[in-house]
Amino acid sequence: MYGLSANNIFYDDTGYLAVTTTAEAGNQGVIREEAEAYLARVARGEVDEGVVATATKAMQGRWALNMEDNLERARWLADWTSALGPGEPVPDHPAALAAVTAGDLARVANSYFAPERQYLGLHVPVVTLAGSAQAVAVAVGLAS
Repeated sequence: MYGLSANNIFYDDTGYLAVTTTAEAGNQGVIREEAEAYLARVARGEVDEGVVATATKAMQGRWALNMEDNLERARWLADWTSALGPGEPVPDHPAALAAVTAGDLARVANSYFAPERQYLGLHVPVVTLAGSAQAVAVAVGLAS
C-alpha cells in the first residue's frame, strides 16, 4: 500500500466519506481487512488523544493554507450562505477542529462507516506503466 487517506469533500458534509489508497494488484483483500479493523477500533473509541492532536494540527494548517488563496476563501465563505441563517456568524473552523475528541471520532465512525452505508469501489487500470514496460520488454525480446 502506498498511502491511505479518508476524506469527504473538504469543508462540506455530503454524508459520505471515502477511504482511498493505491496498491499493488491483488492486495485488495488485505487492505480492506486492515482498513475495516482500524475503523472498528476508531468506532470503539480506541484512538490515542496524541493522534487526534496531531491530526487536528495538520487539518488546521491545511485549512490556514487554503484560506490564503482568495478564490478558495471566497468559495468557503459562499458555501456558508446556504447553511447559516440571517445574522449567524461563520463558524470558527480552527476552534471547531481543536474541540474534536476521540469520542467524536467514534461517534462519526459509527455513523458514517456503519455496514449499511459502506460500499467498495475498485479502480483497476487496464494499462499501467509497469505493465506497459513489461509489454515493451517482451516485444523487444520477440523482435530480437
